[in-house]
Amino acid sequence: MTRSSKSTGKWTMSELFCSNSGFKNKKKQNARKYEKLVERTDCTTYVQFSSVGNDGVWTVVKHNMIHNHEMIPLGKRHLLRSQRKVADDQLKFMTNMKNCGIRVPNILHVIRNKVGGSPNMAFTTGDAYNALSTIKANKLEGGDCNQLMKYFAKRQARESDFYYEFEVDGFGSLCNIFW
Repeated sequence: MTRSSKSTGKWTMSELFCSNSGFKNKKKQNARKYEKLVERTDCTTYVQFSSVGNDGVWTVVKHNMIHNHEMIPLGKRHLLRSQRKVADDQLKFMTNMKNCGIRVPNILHVIRNKVGGSPNMAFTTGDAYNALSTIKANKLEGGDCNQLMKYFAKRQARESDFYYEFEVDGFGSLCNIFW
């Protein structure tokens, strides 16, 4: 929760709550393939910060640091979303090894051995695959459809008997193509 000054619009107060605060909304239960194991426990832990002056210094005004639930064990903290990030140097290393033809599971095995195990790796296997696929998607200039249109335009300019036609929907997405 935050409050801001009406005159300047800058934040003057902010509160951070435990992720287990409150209760689960029973009305919004959707059919899921799985059930979450962790339920909210109405934990009252919070920290309230306030910024009084224009110097940008935040001070702790109130806090309650007593949780009513078990904390995550040290051996599992590396799995928290807030603690997972593929570092830039690790991403460059994985990209270089992948470009050399090494499979991703083998790359991850090398990194695990280098840092001393999965808890020290700072990301999961899924995070690594997502980061590598993001790099691959960013390398495509304008996406696959735009590349195809460029290829067809070049081919039509070279070959007099080549013809293509395409149809897009209201959102600008490719629906049909004929060549």
